[in-house]
Amino acid sequence: MNTLELKAELEARFGGADVLPAGRTAFSGCAKEVLGMMDAYLRDGDTFRERGDIPNALASFAYALGWSDAATSLGLISTPRTGFPLTSGEPGHAGEEDIRFAEKTRKYDRHLGTAMNHLRPASEEGSCLHGSAERFLLVARVFHDHGHQCQQNGDAPEALASYSYGSGWLDAGVRTGLFRISGSRELFTI
Repeated sequence: MNTLELKAELEARFGGADVLPAGRTAFSGCAKEVLGMMDAYLRDGDTFRERGDIPNALASFAYALGWSDAATSLGLISTPRTGFPLTSGEPGHAGEEDIRFAEKTRKYDRHLGTAMNHLRPASEEGSCLHGSAERFLLVARVFHDHGHQCQQNGDAPEALASYSYGSGWLDAGVRTGLFRISGSRELFTI
């Protein structure tokens, strides 16, 4: 998927999203925050695309999809679809954009790797939320590894999307209270 297709996927999920916890509960508040973050990153991606900044548009859309899937896995929202769509660069991207993709990809690789090392589950071992925190860290590791594989294969757009998607899961986990930060707080959207 290119950025237009990622945007369409995100809009379909966002437009079809329902808050699952009823009433004015802590969980319904978390669900509404997630939808707010999805909307903010959808708008950011649009702004980047309008400026011709395809790497940042792709990162924003993939990050929002990570938030969406993380919230769905917690039962905070339901969406018509879930999962990480395969991405690609824009048709005809080359030259300077390849350089921007490579730079952004390296930056997000470092960011996700560092972020994983600065989080610990906030709840007690054996609790259901502890298991969810461990699952979120696993998702981040899987997409970090997938990003490395893509980089080795010369696919910077897919690598960048993988790192952004994994970062979305971690930030959603921090925002919903699954994690405590054991290091640099500025790595996270809180």
